[in-house]
Amino acid sequence: MDSSGYFMSVTNYTAATVFAPDGTQVYPTVMDTNGNFFSKDGGGNIIDTLGRTPITVAQSPNTITLSILNTTGTPTTVIITTTPVSANTSFGQTGVAECTGCTVTGIQSIAFPADGSSYN
Repeated sequence: MDSSGYFMSVTNYTAATVFAPDGTQVYPTVMDTNGNFFSKDGGGNIIDTLGRTPITVAQSPNTITLSILNTTGTPTTVIITTTPVSANTSFGQTGVAECTGCTVTGIQSIAFPADGSSYN
């Protein structure tokens, strides 16, 4: 234990577990004081303590599709359409790289297919 309040427990000289000052386990997995934790599947999606995948992400070149578990435990789909946006900077600061003719990804629209609503 050090002055930060973090505590490390080592077992068999190799297996370490680290706890935050509030008792939350922060390594090797994040776990709260009630034993709830998150892990990841092979696709990088988060899995909660109950084995659910709260958010699934699928990407294509200009679309991000989110499948989000709602309060009834069924997925709600959100579709984010992206578009390339040209960007130039002129910070004029020593040691800061400028970006001329750069392209960044911007959000063009967010759609909710269940009710047909969207933001543009």
